[in-house]
Amino acid sequence: MRIREANGSLSKGVWLEDLGAKIGLNGVDNARIRFDNLRAPKDCLLNKYSDVSEDGKLVSSIPKRRDRFLRMADRLLSGRICIASMTHSCTKLGLTTAFRYGRKRLAVGPTGLSDTPIGEFKLFQNALYPLLASSVCLNIALNVIKDMYVKFSTSEPSQEIITLCCYIKPFITWNARNVAAQIVERTGGQGYLAANRLGELIAFAHSGITAEGDNRVLM
Repeated sequence: MRIREANGSLSKGVWLEDLGAKIGLNGVDNARIRFDNLRAPKDCLLNKYSDVSEDGKLVSSIPKRRDRFLRMADRLLSGRICIASMTHSCTKLGLTTAFRYGRKRLAVGPTGLSDTPIGEFKLFQNALYPLLASSVCLNIALNVIKDMYVKFSTSEPSQEIITLCCYIKPFITWNARNVAAQIVERTGGQGYLAANRLGELIAFAHSGITAEGDNRVLM
């Protein structure tokens, strides 16, 4: 369906509205669209599994309604892998920045002088080392799932692949949220500066938590 004319104006019967600013990641889900009294050509129908006959009846190679819905939902699997991959890349960037800062930021140590990196304190280590470990494990799991998905991408996904794609997105985005909160806190005032980009992970993680399916529902 044509949205805009050659000069950029909206086509007749098309209505658009900006959704407004978000807490971050403003480039996604940024508008809503409505069509008023418009008819799409039948040859534009996406009809790999279902079609509409000449007399207006639905015909499908998948007889059960729920099975048709699940088949359409399978298209979300690649999106869940992509969101998990993007979010985890931000997680690794945040952890790298936090650990580098932890080796350089000096605080008062056993000598009474500011000569001890904060990365050597248990407060820093107990907060970030478990998150580093979980991030490494999740990275291994993500790579395995991506390999499995690519291997079977030419055929219908198995129940195992569907389940794994639904698992990995919540685990990684929840982990990103936990990492974001800890690295901003453990790097102190520097973590609050926009220039260090640690705060971006907070908004990015929360965007991924509900994208391509609410985490709790997927689990």
